[in-house]
Amino acid sequence: MDEQENPNIQDFFEVHYWPALDVFYAAMKKYDEAIKEEKDLADDNPAIIELHRALEEWQKQLDGLYFVQKMCEDL
Repeated sequence: MDEQENPNIQDFFEVHYWPALDVFYAAMKKYDEAIKEEKDLADDNPAIIELHRALEEWQKQLDGLYFVQKMCEDL
């Protein structure tokens, strides 16, 4: 499928998905840096544990959107 057939899907990914992915990677980088600095605290810190869960959920959602994009390209 080319962009002219369904520009809404392409627009969605340009406007929402790719910027969200950039933010996700920046958040993961900051998370990894914080964990390295505070390794002893990370295992017992409820805020760090919740952040880790939130980042995992965010990644699942982004992966799902990417899968939808690939399916739409095959239509």
